[in-house]
Amino acid sequence: MNISPLIKYDRFVDMGFNAGIIIRGPWNTQGSLYSKLESDVGATGNRVIAPVQLHGSDIIFLDNLDFEEKINADGVLCRNCKCCLTVKTADCLPVILADPVIGLMGAIHIGWRGLAGGILENLFIAIKNLDTDFDRLYISMGPSIGSCCFEVGGEVAVLFDDNFVMKKNDRFFLDIKGLVKKRMLLFGIPENKISDVAECTSCNADKYYSYRRDGHARIQMVSFICRT
Repeated sequence: MNISPLIKYDRFVDMGFNAGIIIRGPWNTQGSLYSKLESDVGATGNRVIAPVQLHGSDIIFLDNLDFEEKINADGVLCRNCKCCLTVKTADCLPVILADPVIGLMGAIHIGWRGLAGGILENLFIAIKNLDTDFDRLYISMGPSIGSCCFEVGGEVAVLFDDNFVMKKNDRFFLDIKGLVKKRMLLFGIPENKISDVAECTSCNADKYYSYRRDGHARIQMVSFICRT
């Protein structure tokens, strides 16, 4: 594969954040991936937060006084912390967010299980409790599997809005990014504050790793955000 090693979300730079997605190709270990992350995005001196993701709906808030050694969650939030938040994805949806007014940043991993389990609701409850206004948030959704390739069983399809489930020859395909964006708009996020990488991970083998396409390959994709 000829994989692009780094995608930067430039809209966050003027707000005092580095954010984007880094893709592991020739590196052999997770440690080497995070070393490259440090050197490429200037995260040196920031503690790298790499949560253990459970395909669930838990959101963890961190602060400078309380960093857990092991974080089990699919979403992490931090306010004015000296850290680099990360989440790993293969076909699931990575979401990066920031409120530059209060220094809030977050990294969220969203799969169909987390979405059905209320991860977005938990995220916005947590954000509201941190005294931010939703219309101040900037959100970027990274590359994920598209409805062209994300086939699910009927027992999964019935969990979601019919408008985001396509049926083709008795097979069901889920538009997870469309679902997430719709729910964000319903929570009050202005549409012009939401950006996304619209490409399908499974369709674009020259750019992205896809679990559906590649299985257990050595390549990993890590979304990140840290303060500059």
